Amino acid sequence: MRAGALLVAAVVAAGAAAAQAQSTRYPRPPVDEEAEAEARSDFWEEAARPGARRYEHLLTGAVENLRQRAADWTRARELLLEATALRPDLPDAWGYLGVAAERTRDWKACAEAYARAQALAPAWRPTRLAARHEPQGHNRTAAGRPLELGLATCLSRTGELAAATIALEALVARGETSGESWLRLGELYMASGRLAEAIAAFEQARNERVTLAMARWLLAVAHDRARRPGDAEDIAASAGDVNSALRAERLPFVPPADYHYVRAFGSLRAPERALALFRTYLEQAPADSPWRARAQEHVDALAGVDLAARLDLEGTGDRAAFEKAVRAAMPALRRCMAAVPSVLVELRVTQVGPPGKPPPPRRPTVAPGGRRTVSPAVGGRGPVLVMRRPPEAQSPGVRAVPELFEPGEHDAARNAAVDCVEKVGLGLSLPRPAPGTYSTVRIPVVAER
Repeated sequence: MRAGALLVAAVVAAGAAAAQAQSTRYPRPPVDEEAEAEARSDFWEEAARPGARRYEHLLTGAVENLRQRAADWTRARELLLEATALRPDLPDAWGYLGVAAERTRDWKACAEAYARAQALAPAWRPTRLAARHEPQGHNRTAAGRPLELGLATCLSRTGELAAATIALEALVARGETSGESWLRLGELYMASGRLAEAIAAFEQARNERVTLAMARWLLAVAHDRARRPGDAEDIAASAGDVNSALRAERLPFVPPADYHYVRAFGSLRAPERALALFRTYLEQAPADSPWRARAQEHVDALAGVDLAARLDLEGTGDRAAFEKAVRAAMPALRRCMAAVPSVLVELRVTQVGPPGKPPPPRRPTVAPGGRRTVSPAVGGRGPVLVMRRPPEAQSPGVRAVPELFEPGEHDAARNAAVDCVEKVGLGLSLPRPAPGTYSTVRIPVVAER
């Protein structure tokens, strides 16, 4: 028995010696004390705040999605909704849920999410959108955006103008101003009828280092509504193209019908378009809007425009003779549009002259000072440049084309109006083109009253 115990002890000792030799030959890897500390921290964090690791994983995935230009908004919102359900006491998921909902124009959802984030962390900002490896400028700008600006934007688009105004006034009172904050505050003031304050806010927005194109147009509109046409015209003259500014504006207006007012005001040099657009505004503006009366004043001033003088003539012919013929038919053309006063139609009539030798084209002349000139532009008053044949896209005939209308609105009435305009156009007594030439006349038609 003693011999057996000695044998076991010897084997154990030999194994220990071998293990010692093995550990000396292949030493254990060094201990990563930081990793072990992080693991212990994660363990106790999960024990103290269940779901913390899952929450962070969901939040990181959603933010990565938000930082992409072609983001999967549905997936980002799914991740953030799961995160807010898991940890409703943390502000980040609520804040980024507001960002996602705002970018998809779910105004009620983004207002609610931003409000939850503000209740948990009033100074919260979407700083993760500006990660160091993120080159996209729009995200760097969004990362510094105050929470109140997003909240006010969403509140105003749900119609809660008073709450949105309070949020923005608190923001600018703290000195955290930008072109966007002044622009949105000016919109709210103007929607509430507070024109003097709106003009001051739009002036601030226009003077910011990063100027928003829409700030100039809204400033011009504010002066127009204040019945300062001279100031409004001066500002509009330097505001650029209104359609470009509208395309750059990423948000619907407050109220949405103001889109048509801005577009109409920017189209006053084409009175037929402005007339149709001001009527569209009146169709869609709230009944209690303080600016309906001003829009009606524009409609009354534009309704009697001489549309015959607005025709466009291409090819050859005497413009005065075309205007005379069109003016005689204009009352009938405008009566066709009576049921759809906010629709603009263009009547196009193309004629081809009989075969023969066309008259010689006009030659450039030398103006005083030696500058070479040609005849006035086709369709302008005075001499008309003779063109021998119509462009390939042109063919003889009469066609009425809706140029301005709200899709889906009054479709049957619009189609009937177009048919009526074409029928009247077939009876127009227009001058015939000279042999070997053609003429195309484009006539804007909109209801008179």
